[in-house]
Amino acid sequence: MTTTLLLFLGASIALTITPGPDNLFVITQGISRGRKAAIITAWGMCSGITVHTVAAAAGRIGFQMIVLDLIFMVQALIIFTLIGFFSGSAGEIVLRRPPVARYFSWLPAGIFASLGLRLVLIER
Repeated sequence: MTTTLLLFLGASIALTITPGPDNLFVITQGISRGRKAAIITAWGMCSGITVHTVAAAAGRIGFQMIVLDLIFMVQALIIFTLIGFFSGSAGEIVLRRPPVARYFSWLPAGIFASLGLRLVLIER
């Protein structure tokens, strides 16, 4: 059982650090709005996992699934909080330069517009 949990933890970490919309959202919040906003965003995203776990526990699932959900939530919370902290720090450095700061106000819009465009263009 311990080996299985460690393998699950490793897979969960790999999924969480893989670039995707969640990471981009935390990073853009950190760069454009600061460390505090990014960390709050990370905690908010992970609270959704908590809701999912509670809903799953109310249904017909086994105890092991609840444990796996909690493991995933904790590791995601730690990783997203670290991403938020470091992107906020990077944002503070970058935004000290007014010409650069002006372009960074467009960063979240540009990133999410490109993600939307990618979704539209994906072959089905």
